[in-house]
Amino acid sequence: MSLYIKWLGNASVKIESDHTRILIDPFIEYPGGEYSTKVNEFIGDAVLITHGHVDHISSLPQVLSHYNMPVYMTKTPIKNMHKLTKDENISRNIREIHCLDEIDIGDFHIKVLPGKHIHFDLKLILKTLFSKRVIIFRKNLMELTKIHRSCPENKETVIYEITYHDTCIMVMGSLGVNDTYNYKSPDILLMTYQGNSHLEKHAKHVLEVLRPKEVIVTHFDDAFPPLSNTVDTSGLEEMIHSDFPHMIYIKPKINEPIIRRDL
Repeated sequence: MSLYIKWLGNASVKIESDHTRILIDPFIEYPGGEYSTKVNEFIGDAVLITHGHVDHISSLPQVLSHYNMPVYMTKTPIKNMHKLTKDENISRNIREIHCLDEIDIGDFHIKVLPGKHIHFDLKLILKTLFSKRVIIFRKNLMELTKIHRSCPENKETVIYEITYHDTCIMVMGSLGVNDTYNYKSPDILLMTYQGNSHLEKHAKHVLEVLRPKEVIVTHFDDAFPPLSNTVDTSGLEEMIHSDFPHMIYIKPKINEPIIRRDL
């Protein structure tokens, strides 16, 4: 029995056993993005969506037009999807979920946990809007702005707790936790790292709450310029080595197995 985890750019992840493939937040990067992701990289048995923002759901119509898979998401992302596509075949694949729901998909048992979206602070917003990249990628900006208006998050960001035999994996779509919920510590945490000017501070709080054995960083690449950036993760790595010396830190390479375990 084997377990594989692949990072596919942005917050997109594939978790795969010998018999089951689960995709989280599949996203095809925009022109000028750091990686040239293709739709054929998003083949799986089911899709999990963490929240309804443009960089987490806007590629779903394209992915689902090629591959017929059930998609699990909360109420707001479902509303957002209906604004993006009127394809009834896609609509039939949507499954509404709620916090604390538990579902089984093939080899994996999945629990839907409350999360929290990171706050886009003023410093980051101004830095993004007054960058020359706004001119370079103006076509992207026009499309992203239009879609973003119809894709709110509405405080529905979730974290997926995925169990395979005795291994617990948590997958985040944004760098925040619900401070009123009592999480159990996972073996592996897939932690996003973008969206604020003080990422190390937010990451440290997440790690203090979740206390994973291993941390895999995601969402640090420039996937949808000019609203995204390539994030320097060296400070995160140093902070983990200093403050959490027993945690294993992994910065993945695109579309390469991050973890391979024989269970």
